Amino acid sequence: MNTHFPIRRITHLALFSAACIVGRLAFTWLPNIQPMSAILLLLACYGRYSDALIVAVISLLGTNLYLGMGSWTISQLVAFTCMVTFFYLLTRMPYIRRHLQWQAAGAFLCGIIYGLCVSRVEVYLYQLPSYWAYYIQGVFFDLLHGSGNLMFYLLLTPVYRRLFLPRIGKMNEE
Repeated sequence: MNTHFPIRRITHLALFSAACIVGRLAFTWLPNIQPMSAILLLLACYGRYSDALIVAVISLLGTNLYLGMGSWTISQLVAFTCMVTFFYLLTRMPYIRRHLQWQAAGAFLCGIIYGLCVSRVEVYLYQLPSYWAYYIQGVFFDLLHGSGNLMFYLLLTPVYRRLFLPRIGKMNEE
């Protein structure tokens, strides 16, 4: 029996992926405001780093199959990986891990990091002449993304903690 992926862990990954997909599709009418990023950040902070990346890939592919697949999928995958990695490392600091307001500020910053990464990859893929000109055109959307991260992170953290934190220790032991 494979102890790395017990049924409970697979079920949690599927449920988080489904929540990300439904949340992203439900908020498509708002530019860059979605609960998917906040869910990934919660997984990075309180769960396993690998679980956050798995859910990011499944959710991204699931939503892009519906919304449209293209070269931007690569950019989004790189950006979500950078965002989750940054937040994971940030929340390993004890002070930030203990204070929700600093985690929320980090979630806001992750919206900016997401935009920086997407722009970097897009400029490379499309061979655009200026990274900063391309990035500055999307700053407003990055601020919206960061604001959405902040709002959803603050809304979802108490729910996540109540539902899953008592089980996390047991899951990691299995």
